[in-house]
Amino acid sequence: MASFSRGFGRHFYVLVPRTASQTCAQHFMAITPHTIARSPIVAQAMRSLHSSTSFRAAQQNAPKKQSSPARQIPKATTNLPQSPLLPTSHPVAALSITEKLAQRGQETVLYEGPSHFWLRVSSLSASVFCMSYVGIQYWSVVAFPPEGLAWWVPHLFVPIIMVMGAAGGWFALSSAHIIRSIKAVPKGMLPKTYLTGGKAKKTKEEEQSLVALNASPIALDISLSGIVPFLPAKRIIAAPEEVLLPFKMQSTPLGMGLTAEAPAPKPAGGVMGMFAAPFNALGRAVRGPFMGLRRGLLREGFAKVKVKGKTYKIDITGGKVLDHGKILDHVVAFRPNRFSRVPEYW
Repeated sequence: MASFSRGFGRHFYVLVPRTASQTCAQHFMAITPHTIARSPIVAQAMRSLHSSTSFRAAQQNAPKKQSSPARQIPKATTNLPQSPLLPTSHPVAALSITEKLAQRGQETVLYEGPSHFWLRVSSLSASVFCMSYVGIQYWSVVAFPPEGLAWWVPHLFVPIIMVMGAAGGWFALSSAHIIRSIKAVPKGMLPKTYLTGGKAKKTKEEEQSLVALNASPIALDISLSGIVPFLPAKRIIAAPEEVLLPFKMQSTPLGMGLTAEAPAPKPAGGVMGMFAAPFNALGRAVRGPFMGLRRGLLREGFAKVKVKGKTYKIDITGGKVLDHGKILDHVVAFRPNRFSRVPEYW
């Protein structure tokens, strides 16, 4: 076979005459269809093909059976007798904050101001200085002027004395009407005279105050700081709706924890920490009086509050407040429209 493919077959094909090759080809083409048809494999394939096509045609011509819808079995329903609904009450969830404070059965401190000792010292010292100047100058210049003094000098000292007197009054009132603490007291712990008002004739405002106090489960006990130290504090018993705030206590520096009281720094280890500890303590000791003197002169860090129609001051840069001021905001009334000036920035 290898020799035939390499060249012997070529010469043999050339030697065969053309007429003979054509005759063989025609004879092969005539014989091939009959031979293929007689083959058993081909016959079996043709039979299987014929049977599959006839079966498929029978399926297409057969009428389609419509599937009967499934029976819907009705569900058995039983009408149970409806039991009457029992009234469910949730007293703990329905209670307001004032009612919860009343159920405690004791006083609850809502706000407690810081110490204002140095504020009083600075304000009273400045007031005494101004009033002393007014008295001395009025006596020695205006009332009894010295001999040889020009006539216009006493008249010139009059406006100066008036300004110094006004400054003395300003400094003296810097420590007045400051709220020291606010407490929530249950109504049952109050004396009956606060709820009835006594037998004296009452004004319209007093009657409205009594109605509001009796309608609330708690009362607010507000104590004020005195101008002069060592004097008893003044107390005001008011209903929660009689205390008006032009701001939210939780938005103040005290409510957010940004108080003016500087926390004590942590002592650093080593020799340098030992040397720096006395100076840090001295700085904190000096800073407190200095800030108090400054606040007494400039009235910094206070906000206005109205209690029963009167204006008072509350410290918003120091002290303690319950739950960051949220409880106080829920108890008292938020009325910024009752104030001429509402603080926006602290």
